Amino acid sequence: MGMNLKRYNLVVALIFLLIIAGCSSDNISDTLSDNPDEIVSNNNNNNNRDILFHYQLQGANFEDLKNLGAQYLVIDVDDADLTVGEMEELKKLSVVLSYLSIGEAEDYRDYWQEDWKVGKPSFIDEENPQWAGNYKVKYWDPQWQEIILNKVKEIKSLGYDGVYLDIIDAYEYYNAKEVLDAKEKMIDFVARIKSESGLLVFPQNAVELYESDKYKRIVDGFGAEDTWYDDNNLQEEDYTLSVLSYLREARDDGKVILSIDYPSEKPKVCDFYTKCNNEEFLCTVSNRNLDFSHPVEC
Repeated sequence: MGMNLKRYNLVVALIFLLIIAGCSSDNISDTLSDNPDEIVSNNNNNNNRDILFHYQLQGANFEDLKNLGAQYLVIDVDDADLTVGEMEELKKLSVVLSYLSIGEAEDYRDYWQEDWKVGKPSFIDEENPQWAGNYKVKYWDPQWQEIILNKVKEIKSLGYDGVYLDIIDAYEYYNAKEVLDAKEKMIDFVARIKSESGLLVFPQNAVELYESDKYKRIVDGFGAEDTWYDDNNLQEEDYTLSVLSYLREARDDGKVILSIDYPSEKPKVCDFYTKCNNEEFLCTVSNRNLDFSHPVEC
C-alpha cells in the first residue's frame, strides 16, 4: 500500500511539471509574437511546410532561394544578380518573376542618368514623399516605355518567367491631375509589355483594373498587398471586401493570386494566413523592406 502511494505521488508530480512546461511554452510564444525578426529566425528551422510564395527585393541570393523551393518567387533582377545557369536551376523548382516598377522611375537603377531631375527628361514628375529617390513618371511617354521595354528584354534574356509590375496605381495620380484617360494609358502599357515580351505579367495592386476586358486577357495573375492588414492594423471591412471581389473573380478565371500582408504580431500573422488560405491564394508575410530570406510563418 505504501509503495502504491509513492507511485501515485510520483504520477501527480509528473503531471504538475507537464502543466507548468505547457504554460511556459505558451508564454515564450507570446513573447516571440512581438518580434518579427525572432519569428523569422524561429521559423527558418521549420522546413515542414511547403512555401508557395516568397517575395524578397533585398539581399536575395541563389542558395537561399533554391533551398526555399517556393512555388512562386518574386525577386529583383538587379538585386539577385543571378546567372543564366542559376536561373535554370531555380526554374526547376519555382516560377520566377522579376519586380519592375513601371509607374515610377528609381534613381538607383542603371537607366537613371546623372543629370535627371523633375522635368528633365520631361516624363519625370514629382518625387514620391514616402520613398526617396522614386519619381512619378508619365508612363505613356514613348521614351519611358522604351526604357522599360529594354529592361523587360534584359529580364527575359536572363531566363525569368515573367515580370511583377509595380506602381500600376500611378494612374490615380494622373487622374487627379486631370489626365482623363490615365487608366486606359496604363492598361495599354501593360498590354504592350505583355505582347512584346511574351512573359508572364503580374501587376501588383490596382485590382480594380480587372473591370477591363482587355486587362483580363493580358494579365496572368495579381500581386496584392495589404488586403486584410495595413501593417498590424486591420483594414476596413468595406476595403477588404472590395479588393476581394476582384481577386476572387480573377482567381475563378484561372489567374494566380500572390497575396502579401505585413503584420508583425504573431496572432495577426496567423489570422492573415487563415483568411488568405481560405481564399485559395498563394500567401506570404514579410516586412516592408522585403529583405527577409524566408517568409514569416505562423
